Amino acid sequence: MSDAIDQEILGLLLDEASEAMQEWEQSCLLLEKDASQQNLDALFRVAHNVKGASRSVGLMELGAFVHIAEDLITLLKNDASLVNSERIGILLDSQSLLNDWIETLREDSTFNPDTKALEAKIQEAIAEIEASGGKKTESFADESELEQEVNNVQAGLEEPAAPVELKSVEEIQAELAAAAAEEEKAKAQAEVKKEAVPAPEKPAPAAASKKKAKRKESATKPDKTIRVSANKLDELMQLIGELSIHQSIVSHSKQRGELETEVCGNAIYLSNKITKDLQNLTLSLRMQPVAGLFQRLERVGRDVAKAQEKDINFELEGTEVSLDKTVIERVTDPLIHVIRNAVDHGVEDNAERGEKGKATVLIGAHQDAGGVVITVKDDGKGMNPEFLFNKAVSKGLISPDAELSNSEIYQLVLLPGFSTKEVVTDISGRGVGMDVVKQAVEELGGTIEIDSNLGTGTSFRITLPTNLSIIDALVVKIGKSNYAVPMKELVEIIDLTEHSIENSGSEGKMINLRDLIVPVERLDEYLPAVEGEDQFMTANVEGESRAGTPALVVADGGNQLAFEVDFILGQQQIVVRPLSEQLAELPGYAGGTILGNGEPGMIINLSQMTKSYLKRTKRKGA
Repeated sequence: MSDAIDQEILGLLLDEASEAMQEWEQSCLLLEKDASQQNLDALFRVAHNVKGASRSVGLMELGAFVHIAEDLITLLKNDASLVNSERIGILLDSQSLLNDWIETLREDSTFNPDTKALEAKIQEAIAEIEASGGKKTESFADESELEQEVNNVQAGLEEPAAPVELKSVEEIQAELAAAAAEEEKAKAQAEVKKEAVPAPEKPAPAAASKKKAKRKESATKPDKTIRVSANKLDELMQLIGELSIHQSIVSHSKQRGELETEVCGNAIYLSNKITKDLQNLTLSLRMQPVAGLFQRLERVGRDVAKAQEKDINFELEGTEVSLDKTVIERVTDPLIHVIRNAVDHGVEDNAERGEKGKATVLIGAHQDAGGVVITVKDDGKGMNPEFLFNKAVSKGLISPDAELSNSEIYQLVLLPGFSTKEVVTDISGRGVGMDVVKQAVEELGGTIEIDSNLGTGTSFRITLPTNLSIIDALVVKIGKSNYAVPMKELVEIIDLTEHSIENSGSEGKMINLRDLIVPVERLDEYLPAVEGEDQFMTANVEGESRAGTPALVVADGGNQLAFEVDFILGQQQIVVRPLSEQLAELPGYAGGTILGNGEPGMIINLSQMTKSYLKRTKRKGA
């Protein structure tokens, strides 16, 4: 590829190519269910567009590979009866190679992978079709493209004044070659003249190399982009315009000493309203439907099922539900493992299923008060609680005398080192995986629930936050510092003065909360000291309540824990800010923020503190 290619244009091409790869994959998955002409046409259109676009920016090798795959697609397009699972597999392999190729080009615009093995498979499939009497593919090489262009020109002529004599392909090629030769000759003459002119003084080698390195660094990685609705941008501009007007009114009122007037009060009120609208609209710009994520999960499930020779039907529901782009990116790998687990562990072999017939794996999403719930459900053999319990005991993960409910036993599969596979394969049996899924989901502030019925299947229910930037938080005061606690981590808030507190000795204070024994811990005992903590200390907030002793109740599986705090100052939406490297190493903190009073505050990770308590006390399920 030429270095002269504009990196911005390359970036746009790669973005479009990435979207095209999703369409390619979708068309192949649809073809496996329905080898209709419509799906074949859609696949051909995608391949043809990618080929043309890649060649237009100088990605000739990429275009050449797509051209070969396009030949196979054309054969299938000419006769849909030729479509089978093996040929769809080849086209999906081509999509995987192209997708990786496109993503690598974002980092290195000169990258070209080794495509010989896959090209040989494609050519073999083409030869097999042609040998069986299939219609030969129409070539889209340069000659035929020129000929097609000539035919298009001829078809577009309307009542010419004189007969038009069309040139042959050979004549056009000869003229193009002559024109190219003339151009090269002109360039050579220009170079000779250029050498005859004294060259301007060159900059110092060190400075020149620095400039060149800087220019190369800025040009090698095109910026990532995201598609945004034009209507949303128009709405954003309108809100900013309205906010500017009200800001001007407030500034003018301040200059005249009229901040207490009705006009200024209305402007402040409307500014607050517009700010919230701007906040919601800005967050929505990053929202993407989960359709692309679900399609990738279906593809992974399909590949695993084919490798294990299992007949599985994949159903997608709620593909229109949207999630923040960052959440989708971070949850993709964990969900891929859940899907692989469902196909490998959950669904039986074809012979074992017998009369149950073809298996079904459902991938669904819906919105609820806690965020977005993603469900992966299979109709396989289900999980045997007794078997899981004994397996965990044999691996030393729990004690033999532990008393666990079925829901707690199902959570054992999320423990590090737990695996029910006796034979290690490429797919499973290494004792790693589901604990990583749990960790990734919890880092996003999500939760995992597992439900299973022996003989009827297993369901994984993963709740995720809609976005990671702005969250609802409870502001509490401990000592002289204010902290923010994410509302989604709380089960409830109680007043300890309304409960009888008993001291159980080794496990500390306990309360009886609706017939459930709940330990009580001081939250400040779990907060690590922060260097420069004085900056987080604030004066007493006017009107803060000193009545009662508030405690925050959190849950981890079947365990609940109450953290005692000094005061509850209220609830507000906060913007999550990442911590510095030094603060990020401290356990118990999830980020920083600016509180409603303008003071900085730390965001507390209660889930991490709960796990710390359970590990320390070695309570069941820990």
